[in-house]
Amino acid sequence: MKHLRFFKMRIALLALAAVISTSLAKPEVHPLSDEYIEHLNNKNLPWKAGRNFDRDIPRSYLKRLLGAKTMKVRSGLKTIHHEDNGEDLPKEFDARKHWSNCKSIGVIPDQSGCSSC
Repeated sequence: MKHLRFFKMRIALLALAAVISTSLAKPEVHPLSDEYIEHLNNKNLPWKAGRNFDRDIPRSYLKRLLGAKTMKVRSGLKTIHHEDNGEDLPKEFDARKHWSNCKSIGVIPDQSGCSSC
């Protein structure tokens, strides 16, 4: 019975400590704010923080950039092995010339927000 009372008291103290620590925590500073950039630069880090995004970029967009998307590995795919036919590889190859009827070759789309890396 004594152990149960001691256990309950420890749980109550832990809960109280959690409530106090969250109420005393500093309010979250937006990572694109001048205040946050200044805070980082005042730490004398070996790099300098700066503004890479507009201040109005939503956090949801930034969060998408934080991690790489994982690729699902497809099981059961067969590996194709190619025989070396002895031909020399060309010194240069321009896909735009080789497949000139393909309109997408040579077009470089803006992938700055793809978050795959």
